[in-house]
Amino acid sequence: MHPGEGWPLFNASNTTHYPLVFLNEQDQPEVAKYICFHTTDKETHLVRTWGKGETEYATPLYTKAYPSPNFSHHGIKDTDLNIFHPVHISCLLVDMALVNLKDPGVLADVHRLRTYHNSLTHVKRQHLELDKEENHVEAKLLTVEQCLTSCAICTCLQQHLLATCPPSPPTFLLPTCDYRVLHIFAAQGPPDVEEGEDSQECCTILGKRHWGAKLKFLYCLRCNQDSPDDGVEE
Repeated sequence: MHPGEGWPLFNASNTTHYPLVFLNEQDQPEVAKYICFHTTDKETHLVRTWGKGETEYATPLYTKAYPSPNFSHHGIKDTDLNIFHPVHISCLLVDMALVNLKDPGVLADVHRLRTYHNSLTHVKRQHLELDKEENHVEAKLLTVEQCLTSCAICTCLQQHLLATCPPSPPTFLLPTCDYRVLHIFAAQGPPDVEEGEDSQECCTILGKRHWGAKLKFLYCLRCNQDSPDDGVEE
């Protein structure tokens, strides 16, 4: 079934038709039945199908070889591609000749050639603008460096650099503690509780004692100093 408008039946005798050969289900080479051309901004594809509702396949369209190219005879050589340049002085004349040639492959390649020429020209223009900006910034930088050098800024800063010390890193100090090991005397232990004495009063060292003479300690029981000066009697 015909796939619709824009899909001509492939005709090998028609010079504007490009064959699209593929492998069928039996792995045999076969030429597509219906073909068309699909063009985008930069590329042109040759599309083929078997009919309406069938799968469509595409491949980039390129120029097919001409049977007798002019490489050495008189006239324009086929190796001279400058005539296809988008800014060529004979661009309009060349375009009219391309239309009369009626070769879609040549039209596709000329379209690609001009598109990539324009892209390359745009990239080169950007490169020149970036080079110009780079040269401008380098000139300004060189001017500033010359100014600083002529003013001897580095040697002028030397005395200030030597006089100014960098700040010390912050330190975290632990609270000071007295880790002295105190002497323990036998009299510091709780006394034996005699019969009739208050056990709580006898067990405390600072409590009132009811037996014998007052004990004399070698250090103050309040501040733990050997020779205290706090007015507390030993």
